[in-house]
Amino acid sequence: MGFFSSLLISEEIIKTASSGIYDGVDKAFYTKEEQTEDDIKRLDAYLKYIDSSKPQNLARRWISLVVTIVWAITVLVGFIVGLIFADDKTAFILDFIPIMVVPPFVTIIGFYFGKQLLGLMNRGQ
Repeated sequence: MGFFSSLLISEEIIKTASSGIYDGVDKAFYTKEEQTEDDIKRLDAYLKYIDSSKPQNLARRWISLVVTIVWAITVLVGFIVGLIFADDKTAFILDFIPIMVVPPFVTIIGFYFGKQLLGLMNRGQ
């Protein structure tokens, strides 16, 4: 009987089982301390990303400026050509602005301010 009991119940098996149970219970609860550590790691990673992407800021600004200028010229030329050749100028203006100006404008404003607006709405303000 001693041989079989040593096979089934050894000190190593008990330590392994108890540590497995302890680790499982420990991971089941997310404490404030663990949350704080995770927040610090997340903030650290974000700050490293910002530092690593600083050289790209100038390129991003130039790209956005070029895209904006090209869009503005396209809209302006389309507007002028449309006014020259349109029979009903008022109808043309009322059709042109909602189609060519409003969607990009709303998209850009939503992109820049949407997160703050949603944050205010979630807090109930």
